[in-house]
Amino acid sequence: MRVLVTGATGFLGRAVVPALARTGHEVVALIRDPAATVRDAHSTVLGGLGDGTGLVSLPDVDGVCHLAAVARARDSPADPLRYWRVNAGGTLALLEALNRQPRPPVIVLASTCAVYGTPERQLITEDVPTCPANPYGASKLAADHMAAGLAATGAIGAISLRALNLAGSAAGKPIGTPPG
Repeated sequence: MRVLVTGATGFLGRAVVPALARTGHEVVALIRDPAATVRDAHSTVLGGLGDGTGLVSLPDVDGVCHLAAVARARDSPADPLRYWRVNAGGTLALLEALNRQPRPPVIVLASTCAVYGTPERQLITEDVPTCPANPYGASKLAADHMAAGLAATGAIGAISLRALNLAGSAAGKPIGTPPG
């Protein structure tokens, strides 16, 4: 299976790319930095979601792990347009590119619990109403809705994984090692 991974050089992407490669998938990594290397990727496509570059020359894929995002929720009120441009606008550009594929791919979106804002109860299930408290959560919720809307047409398959806070080591270092 050929799988596009957006955000391949990011925190989550650095774990997902090798896991996909180990299980026999052909990984296509979408990267912004031309100097970046993604060791386990079969190929790379240079471009960013915020400006749509790289999506024009996107190869046919069977699936997508959409991990790219501007993710510092606490910083989003100071620069909301950046979050909307990358998280919502970038997802829209990706969905438009996927809609041009000859066969419907499946997309897995890395969403966030920030779409729920501050819920009234601590156990968050899928029936808890969404009410983002910041531009980050709102931009990720918009991305979820866009993917679900396109999936409802049959053009793609889509699922959003609304993860809580992710933790782990940086760049393969032992947990607890300071970054840098």
